[in-house]
Amino acid sequence: DQVPGRPEHVHFKTSANSATLWWEQPANADTILVRGYAVSYGIGTPSSKIVIEGADTNSFTIDRLKPATHYVFAVNAYNEADGEDGEKVLLSGTTLDGENGLLLAVATHCRRASAKERAVEVNWEDPNPERAEENRLDGNGRHYIVQYGLYQSERHEKFGPTPGHEAGESAARASMRWPSRKS
Repeated sequence: DQVPGRPEHVHFKTSANSATLWWEQPANADTILVRGYAVSYGIGTPSSKIVIEGADTNSFTIDRLKPATHYVFAVNAYNEADGEDGEKVLLSGTTLDGENGLLLAVATHCRRASAKERAVEVNWEDPNPERAEENRLDGNGRHYIVQYGLYQSERHEKFGPTPGHEAGESAARASMRWPSRKS
């Protein structure tokens, strides 16, 4: 048995109190079994480890981090071959300071507005007040990510406003529309 390769295209984004890591499967995932991933993190060295079961998982958010603190992150694939993990991808970054960090409340009143044969529209209310810098031409506008999957399935996909997908938003309401997939 062989261990899987390194996860590919690993990147991350931090807020004041969290970091989200994204990755793609190792290049050899078609020929070598991947059972899941391990995400490690810590101040100075990745000393805390979280094991994530499922080869289709491609992101993880670490909460309860300290603001304005430098962290080291590691992501690796595993399959339990000879008790070994695949090679780690190491990254480092600093969480935002508490004053500039943005902690958003979870969207409320999420609902499916309509469903057609090849499209689903979802609406929600954004309880977070709009900030002036979101409306500047060079500002960072608010973006939404929707995670979806079949009911009681372990496989989920994430989706955000990209070319080909419609996204509408206002201070209090937001919605997204995307093509659905037949299973």
